[in-house]
Amino acid sequence: MLTIQKPLVHGLENPLGLDVSSPRFSWLLESDRRGEACAAYRVWVSLSAEGLSNRDEDLVWDSGRRNGQSLSLLYDGPPLQSNTRYWWRVTVWDRQGKESESVPAYWDTGLFPGDWSAEWIWRSEEMKLNDFAYFRKSFDLRGAVARAKIFVSAHHVFQLFVNGQRVGGYGSPAPTGVPHRKYYLAYDVASLLSSGANCIGVTAHYLGGSGQNYVNGVPGMLLQLHVEHEDGTEQLVGIGSDMAGLKADSASHRVSLSAESPLIVYRGL
Repeated sequence: MLTIQKPLVHGLENPLGLDVSSPRFSWLLESDRRGEACAAYRVWVSLSAEGLSNRDEDLVWDSGRRNGQSLSLLYDGPPLQSNTRYWWRVTVWDRQGKESESVPAYWDTGLFPGDWSAEWIWRSEEMKLNDFAYFRKSFDLRGAVARAKIFVSAHHVFQLFVNGQRVGGYGSPAPTGVPHRKYYLAYDVASLLSSGANCIGVTAHYLGGSGQNYVNGVPGMLLQLHVEHEDGTEQLVGIGSDMAGLKADSASHRVSLSAESPLIVYRGL
């Protein structure tokens, strides 16, 4: 009998921000029989984990049974919705006709063109190498949080804090061919938010210099927060020219409000 291992979407385990229209599902197989192989497979996609078993109205796509030994399949169902969690499962049959199912897995779609309401913001100062800009936004949430995701990018890299807690890595996002395109990242921050007052802080680090991956400029960032409350309502928090700009003392890196570091909105990316 076959055992299904490592169900992945686009080579990732439960990714949080895929903005591709046809993600690729893949899996690995194990067996206690030498030379065993998959004879057929079938992929299900649903809006809920329960829908994979119940085959109810949450079911989005059924690939149908397909003969062969393939260990991957491209999604070919209805158009995917942005910022949505999809659950999926693969069923396989061995040469003796015995059926095996994977555990439910999921992926979250990212933001598609037209979904961004936030704007790039930049510190409008003279360009200099190895420069930093500090941004902060306070906001209120009107109820208990069920699900929350931040989408964020920066020029060149950022450090993100939610209510004082560090989120993500130290060199994000990866380099790209700016100004033509720029990667963004998605983070699940539901556990860091609460009803009432909240705060997001971002350090944008401009590395300086032009070359294969970088262009001359100033520190800047783009951020958008999507919140789903336990009562089913949604709340969107996006940055713009209303986000507070902070400036650090170059010697001590102490952060203070600075009216001398105005923000400008840039729509070139």
